[in-house]
Amino acid sequence: MNEANRASLVLYVFPLRIVHVSGRKDLIMNPRNGCRHLSVLIVMVVLLAGPGQNAKGQKSPPPRPDLTLAQINSQSTGPFDLGAWVSAVGPSGGVYVAGKMRLGTRIVTRVARWAGGNWTVLGDHLEHRTQDTEADAIAVDNAGNVYLSGNFTHAYNSSGSSVLVNRVARWNAQSQQWEAMGRGVDVSLITRLAVLGDDVYVGGIALGYNPDGNAVQVTGMGRWNATTNLWSPVGQGFSDTIVTVMSMISTGSGIYVGGHFANAVNPGGAKVPVNHIAFWDGTEWQPLGQGLSYSIASAYAWTLALNGGGDVIVSGLFEQARNSDGSSVDGPVVRWDGSRWHNESQGLPLTLGAATFDVDQVVVDGSDALCVYYYDTPLLGDVIARRDAQGEWAKIWHDSDYILKTIAGRPGRVQEGLYAGGLFDQVYDLSRGQTYNIMNNAQWFPATGWSPIAGGIVFGNSVQFARNVLNIPITDLQITSDTIIVNITDTPFAVSKASGNVTDVGVTIDSVMHSNDSDLEFTLIHLGVEDTLVYQVGGVGQNFIGTTLVDSAAESISTGSAPFTGQFRPHKPLSQFSGLSPDGLWILRVYDRSTGNSGTLNAWSLTLKLGVSTVIGGTDGKLPSRYELSQNYPNPFNPTTSIQFSIANPQFTILKVYDVLGHEVATLVNEEMQPGNYEVAWDARGMSSGVYFYRLRASNFADTKKLLLLR
Repeated sequence: MNEANRASLVLYVFPLRIVHVSGRKDLIMNPRNGCRHLSVLIVMVVLLAGPGQNAKGQKSPPPRPDLTLAQINSQSTGPFDLGAWVSAVGPSGGVYVAGKMRLGTRIVTRVARWAGGNWTVLGDHLEHRTQDTEADAIAVDNAGNVYLSGNFTHAYNSSGSSVLVNRVARWNAQSQQWEAMGRGVDVSLITRLAVLGDDVYVGGIALGYNPDGNAVQVTGMGRWNATTNLWSPVGQGFSDTIVTVMSMISTGSGIYVGGHFANAVNPGGAKVPVNHIAFWDGTEWQPLGQGLSYSIASAYAWTLALNGGGDVIVSGLFEQARNSDGSSVDGPVVRWDGSRWHNESQGLPLTLGAATFDVDQVVVDGSDALCVYYYDTPLLGDVIARRDAQGEWAKIWHDSDYILKTIAGRPGRVQEGLYAGGLFDQVYDLSRGQTYNIMNNAQWFPATGWSPIAGGIVFGNSVQFARNVLNIPITDLQITSDTIIVNITDTPFAVSKASGNVTDVGVTIDSVMHSNDSDLEFTLIHLGVEDTLVYQVGGVGQNFIGTTLVDSAAESISTGSAPFTGQFRPHKPLSQFSGLSPDGLWILRVYDRSTGNSGTLNAWSLTLKLGVSTVIGGTDGKLPSRYELSQNYPNPFNPTTSIQFSIANPQFTILKVYDVLGHEVATLVNEEMQPGNYEVAWDARGMSSGVYFYRLRASNFADTKKLLLLR
């Protein structure tokens, strides 16, 4: 046989995802994660075709090249270096995403909104102080308040203050603060959310705790009121011994709920047979025909979505949806029009057929097209299929190497398109035959395909973060701002030289288009430090194009003339940021101080050189003759403190921080150092109050001192 035409047979054995009713879906029966309770094995013989073809003779994805730093320029992990987890499109627009990120040695959850070309982080982060942090569900009300459920105990605001929330939290859009919902809910395996008026419905819980600490029995589903801050049951919940709520969605007049339950219980105690999917109309439970069925195991409705006409779309693990008259339609995607079920799976490109695979998630995107996400086979991995207006399905996403976690869309929100989030760096659009280098967050539009949702990151001896194609208006007597979110200390793409605290900062404005530059004031803000970069310069000239501001420049921006291009010293030195942690928010603020002229902020970038801040010489100008570790200042502190030390000879030097149990919580120095006096800052945001120890080791010298963090 000719080598170029050679094909081979491969035997695949992998588990069908059959759900163990008491477990989290992601950990239950998933071919990607293995299985806890193996019920069914599928044996699949796949013909691997020759180069350039798959088993069906279709064009195969091209080889996945290793990403270089140049290739990920103009890309970013977004606010979540460990991937997006759950998402929703808000009623007024914008994609709200909860994802995982590293914070020191811990894994925490961060929530952010993508809209208008930039991410806006809500507060700081959420975390569980003794367990893994997870986000289960996110929902947004008409006022822009955001609700999150999952495995976390505390929510941190941007000020560093924390709120005890216990598995559910509310982001108050007006106060810009995280808030508790009563005293939270009991520990459960998985939770879901939906908002109806002032009520937030939380599925998958047994108890809700009011502010006075009293527990309210809710039996599978509870309701929290934003006005009273009190919990109440939804009817009498569900009568099943084990209840798992997997999906919820609000219609504006009620709540659809799907999961593992057979009977819902009305306020008077009457049981309503619902078989895995039900509708709460505000006063009573209503069945949807005879519900869902599956002959092998329990049926599940993984996700719910509304189309533009108000019908509910259901995807999950089931064979049939049954009408009240006993007739049925096949799954795994169906539509309920208020009185009958309809099949929406016709033509869905499932490799082994609709009876074999379940569909993880369904949404209706901004163009009112039905989109489904499912795990296809080990060959194709995660797949998103989209049905157009003509009823034709196309696989617009394939990634077998990494993880797709969530998709989001909303009918009529054309500008949001379709959002996809997870932990990935590349996707392949089978419908276009095109590969995209995109990391963790992506948007899909019919005309353009996939595009990244992030600014750029380039690593080298320094780290650069770019914000491009912003087109943010600069208006008279108003403040315009844009934010770069930095989380590079533990990013998986960082090289060894890109570590430590800030030693040098550069800002490039490329570009601001404005008809009178002297109207403008530019300020850079980070960790409470504000630096005026540009203050009313340039006279009546126009525009900042490729304007780089660095302390080492020969010419001051104050003496230059518009249009400003090239390197300039800023109005105030950027050295004010030296010694700070690079992580957190870097905010560029532009203030138009006069009337009569306007402009736009199109792009800007931030370059950080990292290492250890150095103080050369002592008070007598001599280099130190001995090693020394000084007491930190201030002490006690919140949230940052400075540590000074002296190195007498060229040595590899290590400075680390430990908790009282001896666990390492931060590495401040880990490099070869020359003789000198040094100062390094420790930013303890996100750490618990208490005693910590910092230890310096260089050559045969070692010393340990105690510091105290007080919140």
